Amino acid sequence: MHEQVTGHLSALADGLRVKIAPRLLDGNSASALAGAARALLALRPAVRAPLTDLTTALVDTGRLFTLFSHG
Repeated sequence: MHEQVTGHLSALADGLRVKIAPRLLDGNSASALAGAARALLALRPAVRAPLTDLTTALVDTGRLFTLFSHG
């Protein structure tokens, strides 16, 4: 999963018209992930456990982990 998260973040950075600091992009991506998880949970409370597991697994990989573990 580490390679997938890092690959998607790199592709996103490469596709932007302007340069953004990697930690800013990572922070915005982590915030978007958390927001999407909250929105899904509001619509489907029954998915709390698998949604929490998936969100945690994504945050615990790659650059998002670095962001949360150091900042």
